Amino acid sequence: IRAGGVIPVFAFLILPPVAALRVARRTGAVIAAALLLAFAGCFVGLELSYDSDLPAGASIVAALGGLGLLLSAFGLLKRRKREVAPPSGSSRMLP
Repeated sequence: IRAGGVIPVFAFLILPPVAALRVARRTGAVIAAALLLAFAGCFVGLELSYDSDLPAGASIVAALGGLGLLLSAFGLLKRRKREVAPPSGSSRMLP
């Protein structure tokens, strides 16, 4: 923990699983989504850090947060779309 910093370590422990829970429900899907988000956040954060000469830990945390917000928005839209759509195979009866 000392080499990486406390905040990036907690960000890796908290942000990917919370964001994955917004888009997946099964345990295996949540784990896979959290791993993908962690890898993507690390890559994007390190790339941002290298290109902009910013601290790596802060860049990774910002990338994880941004990707988490994007996934949360996607999950919210997906859930709203499911609530609005009528169930398949049902016929509407007219009054």
